[in-house]
Amino acid sequence: MNMKLKDLFALINVEVPEKFSELEFPSHLATDSRDVIEGGAFVALEGEKTDGHKYIPQAIENGASLLIIRKGKTPENINLPVIELENPEKDLALLASEKLKAHNLQEVIAITGSVGKTTTRSALELVLGSKFKIHAPVRSFNTLIGCTSTILAMPLETEILILEFGANKPGEIKELREYFPPTVAILTSVAPVHLEGFGDVEGVLREKLEIINSPVITSIVFNNDNEYLNEAF
Repeated sequence: MNMKLKDLFALINVEVPEKFSELEFPSHLATDSRDVIEGGAFVALEGEKTDGHKYIPQAIENGASLLIIRKGKTPENINLPVIELENPEKDLALLASEKLKAHNLQEVIAITGSVGKTTTRSALELVLGSKFKIHAPVRSFNTLIGCTSTILAMPLETEILILEFGANKPGEIKELREYFPPTVAILTSVAPVHLEGFGDVEGVLREKLEIINSPVITSIVFNNDNEYLNEAF
């Protein structure tokens, strides 16, 4: 069970048309029309190389039940619910942040590291899933829109949320933990990767350590066998 559209979007003062305000937000959200599943939502984003609005027909063909698009870009003759936002990526991130605040979760676990995020997340799902109602990414959704998609599809009965935080350049982990502050931070590793964005491994380390600055942090778990993390802690 998920939140009704009118209740969810009211969190960011966006009014949902009355004719579909009572509908529940779908349990799956995709930003790539090829990833849309039957009954899921499709978010049309504008990137540097392409415009997701061009792929609305494919999303509908794949079974989208809800479209979230930039204001003023609704195609003609659309017969399914559409929500227009000024800036879909940022507005949805804010919406996910507000939804997170509204949920009474026991823990928000965020995993970061140069390698091992998805493996660690899968292991946590197996271990914690036997006792708690877990919600986690369906794939390696570790960007702002990826974490946003995961949270917006989170059922109301969720007890523990697991997220992956990734970064290719400075500031991305900080942005993620500001929108989605974890109570538990897990650091798997620090290695000389994405150096085109960070310059050196020390830059990678600084970025990963941003996760522990969450204002609600209660626990930090790190790989003591990793020399960079060992020295940092």
